[in-house]
Amino acid sequence: MAYVEELHSWWAEDYSLIMGNDGLVTYSLSNFYGLERYNDFIHGVFDRLEHYIDVKFINAERVREMIGFWNWPVELDFKNATDLDRDYAGLARYQQDNTWDVIIRKDNTYPDSFNKYVILHEIGHALGLEHPFDNSDGDFNDELTGYDTVMSYDWGRVNFFTQDDVDTLIGIWGSNPKVSYFS
Repeated sequence: MAYVEELHSWWAEDYSLIMGNDGLVTYSLSNFYGLERYNDFIHGVFDRLEHYIDVKFINAERVREMIGFWNWPVELDFKNATDLDRDYAGLARYQQDNTWDVIIRKDNTYPDSFNKYVILHEIGHALGLEHPFDNSDGDFNDELTGYDTVMSYDWGRVNFFTQDDVDTLIGIWGSNPKVSYFS
């Protein structure tokens, strides 16, 4: 739990500067060519996260369909790539315009369950989670596994964030005032 508490204070301060922490996070799947089979999974992750954290995730494409335009920046832009270093199945890359590219390798032969894990992992980075084995900020914990956090490289068959992940996201973004439990 100390790992989670340390992450809360560090990310909550820095993340409000990066993402604005205004309770809205926009995302786009329009550049996710070839991986459309994961779109419903991604929508479901954001829908479920809204139950726990004080954020409204807005799909730019859905708004564009409803009102005919989208003039705001997209904070999480999902993309695919075939030119990622072979060591990467995915990557969350912060851009200078306060947005994140969430990139998943298009040419992989991994099973769907692994690709969903990678998508969750990269969404976790974009929302403020880090690897438990990262000691750059002094909160190193090499005992956490994929059962503790999707941010470890110990892949487990998961379809959503773990309790520790959700607790950390609540520490960063605040809890949804309408819900106070994890299920």
